[in-house]
This record gives sequence, structure tokens and C-alpha cells, in this order.
Amino acid sequence: NYDYSQPIDISIEELTGIEEQLPSKGVIPIHKMTDYIEKAYINNLVSFDERKKPYSEISDPELRFIDELIDDLVINSLVAPDNYSPMHRDIHPFQYVKMELLKILKYPEFSYRKFCSDECFGKERKRNRRFVRLPLSSDEIPDHTQLSKFRSSLKFTQVVNLLVYIIH
Repeated sequence: NYDYSQPIDISIEELTGIEEQLPSKGVIPIHKMTDYIEKAYINNLVSFDERKKPYSEISDPELRFIDELIDDLVINSLVAPDNYSPMHRDIHPFQYVKMELLKILKYPEFSYRKFCSDECFGKERKRNRRFVRLPLSSDEIPDHTQLSKFRSSLKFTQVVNLLVYIIH
């Protein structure tokens, strides 16, 4: 018996059932992301403000665009755990984020075990190693358990902040 020609006089929050939900604590609004990025650089002892040079080994335009789009320092500050100490790490949080992006874009059919192998990160795979910022001179390959642990350790606010940064 509802008359659909009548205007709806309730808020969109009440209509969708989210009127009592508040934004999660720690989520950075998009209008404050510029301040957050500037603050990430101010907090460094040494400022490396120059843009990184694109690598010639990244021939894929999609990967090159993503590499130029995201800033490793900001990604580290957004997704690093509280006890993060860069000098005690072989692989940094921004590298895990780039590994996840690489897997999603180029190897979606691979399992994590197959993805973290010579097939994707061997010495001859310069494009992948450069995109993820792994050294070309070593045989270091990320372990699939490390990548899985990183992915499962991300909190909801970290993922949302990462998305807000990419949108920004």
C-alpha cells in the first residue's frame, strides 16, 4: 500500500540502516591526506624529497604507472605495524603491498606458494624484482608465509587509509 510517488522523508543513513555506525577510529579523511603525506616527510631525519626515477626494466605501462603513483615512504607509514623498525627488515611493508598488487594484476591464477618462486621473482624477472624493489644482484625471494602473514595482519583502518591514499 506504499505510494511510490511520495518523496522519502528519512535520511540516507536511516534508509540504509547505518545511522548508528560511526567511522572507524584512525581512518584518515581524504581532505586530511595531504597533511598526512607532508607530515610523513617532515618526521624524517633526512629528507629525500626528490622523486624516484622510473626504472627502465618496468616495461609494462600499468606497472610503471602504479610505481610512479605510490610513494614507498607513505605506504610504509600507513601499513607498517607499531613495532616496525626498518633496519631489522629485509623486506619492508611497501614491498609487500607491491607484491600484492603484482599478484592481483599479473598472476591472479597463481597460489601464493607458486607466486613466491623463481617463476615470478627469479633473477631473470627484472621487471617484477624492480617493481617490488628487490635487489637484482641477490637470489632473495619472498616467502609465501611472509606475504600471507602480512596480508592477514593488516587492520581494517590500514586498508581503508591505503585506499584513501591511492584515491588522493
